[in-house]
Amino acid sequence: MVRMGRGLRLGLFTLLVAAASCGGSSRPNGLVGSVSRGSANLRLEDTAGSNVAPSHIPANEITVGFRDLTMGITVIDVIGLMPEGGDSYTNRWDLVISLDGEIAQGAVFHPAPQLDAPGLAFILLEEMQTGGTWTAGGGTITVTSVVNAEFTVSLDGVIMMPSGDGAAGSFTLSGVVTITNINDVCDCIG
Repeated sequence: MVRMGRGLRLGLFTLLVAAASCGGSSRPNGLVGSVSRGSANLRLEDTAGSNVAPSHIPANEITVGFRDLTMGITVIDVIGLMPEGGDSYTNRWDLVISLDGEIAQGAVFHPAPQLDAPGLAFILLEEMQTGGTWTAGGGTITVTSVVNAEFTVSLDGVIMMPSGDGAAGSFTLSGVVTITNINDVCDCIG
């Protein structure tokens, strides 16, 4: 049995508390949630040089916000809304994933500043708490599964760069979003 002196125990305790407060045991920052229209499990990584919020309320709206087969555009909305009582909500953050091209298993999309060709994606994260807006400038978005009307996209190493006055620094967005029915287009917020 090893005996520690009071100073050593106090130092070890201080080190453990400091590690926990620096993220050593806290859960990673992410945009997560599950509702009837879909689910999201996205991680915000490499955030040290960014002012992206250190935590986010759960996503409570995940849906297809726009779909036009003629144009080949599908827009996925992942949104964190804060209830204010009654039927009133405040938008705390929203992630918009716009895809130009067919939603087919194995389809790969690359972030671009605008959608002007199939295979491109425009991704925007807006945070109301920091006042920041970031857009994607790298990485890939892959349709990993299509079963009937349900589909899943995987974001791999998507580099989010500041694009608004309130945003500072880049970070990486990775994870998956599943939509339960691509044909259930809902302008649930507007």
